[in-house]
Formats: sequence, structure tokens, C-alpha cells
Amino acid sequence: MRVEIYLNLHKTRQEGCTVYSVRSMETRRVIKHLMGDFFIDKAQFIVSKAGRDRVLKEQRKNVHAFIRGELEEANPSRWFNGTQGLMGIYDGIATYNPYLYDTFVDKETKQPITRSNVYIGKVGTIYYKELFPKNLKKTQLRLESLGDSMT
Repeated sequence: MRVEIYLNLHKTRQEGCTVYSVRSMETRRVIKHLMGDFFIDKAQFIVSKAGRDRVLKEQRKNVHAFIRGELEEANPSRWFNGTQGLMGIYDGIATYNPYLYDTFVDKETKQPITRSNVYIGKVGTIYYKELFPKNLKKTQLRLESLGDSMT
């Protein structure tokens, strides 16, 4: 099921733990709330520029950033890699702060993240695995430039 998932600050404060709202792409309505331990396949990290600008102007948060993709609640444990844990198969942890970044970024490197597979853990940590590895992008660029030079 295609959904948009965003951090629900109101419910997070209410419940005392990280709560995500799940909005259906079909109906554009919130269909459930999750507290982590789910997977989002073929995820896109979306930040509305107008929404972020409003946050910066008003200094008050609103729903303007979300992850869009295919929700999978059943069997998220299949994404764990034995003794290596999540970081054995994921590229990093994603984060977003409208006061610091204009997009979702890798928590450590601060590099932007746009498309990936995502696992959101029980404490709300957003683990991601890039759909298009960086070395693949470089190879594609080299092949494209070779093709251009041949014409």
C-alpha cells in the first residue's frame, strides 16, 4: 500500500514515545499510527519548500516533511543481518531538522538522501539503504559521458 509517513509531534508528546502517522496516497487521509518497527520500500524523502519556509518564518513546526513509499508492517525482522544488526545492511541513519537542513540528510555525513529503502525502528530511528549506490551513479555517469563523446 502506497503511503506517506510523517512524525506526529502531538501524539509523540502525548504517548511519550515516537509516533508516526500513516497517510494513504489513495484517500489522502491518516489511516493509522505506528510506533516504529516497520519498513518502507522504494521510499522517497519529501520536504515541501513552502512548508519549510513557513516553519522558518513562524518558528512553529507543521507537517511538511514525510517519507513516501510502500508500507510493510509484516516481518520487518527480515531486514536484520544476524550479528551485524541493522548497520550491517543499511547505509546510515536519516534525520531531518527544518532549522538546519532543507532535505533529509545522513545523520553522520550530512549528505542529502532522496530515495532509499527504509526501516524505522522501535525508538523511531530511520535506517536507510540507498536504492542507487554511489559507485553505480559514478559508473552510469562515465558510461553516459562516453556515449556523448562517441556521437
